[in-house]
Amino acid sequence: MERTNGKEKIVKAVLLAVLLLFAAPAFVFPLVGSGALDPAEKAQAQRAFASWAESNGGAVSASPTKDFKTGWYEAVVRDETGTPAYSLRYDADTELVIAEPLMDESK
Repeated sequence: MERTNGKEKIVKAVLLAVLLLFAAPAFVFPLVGSGALDPAEKAQAQRAFASWAESNGGAVSASPTKDFKTGWYEAVVRDETGTPAYSLRYDADTELVIAEPLMDESK
């Protein structure tokens, strides 16, 4: 096994530190910037979904989940029979709720 001198160890440690310095923000900042760590934003999405569901005769089936690629919250609204009826998406920045039917109502 090769022996390394003190200078090589220092160089390797510095290179590792520089790598971590530049790599860590790539993993940490998207989570913080997207609101992943913001419970108030999630509660705001939950209220918006509940309001939409109440106005349209349904119920939100579970706590909203966050799509980290888009930054939007998502939930499913069920009708009175418990069948999934709408997929809801919520953008906290614009406070916009988008509802898409899950079933074709023409049949």
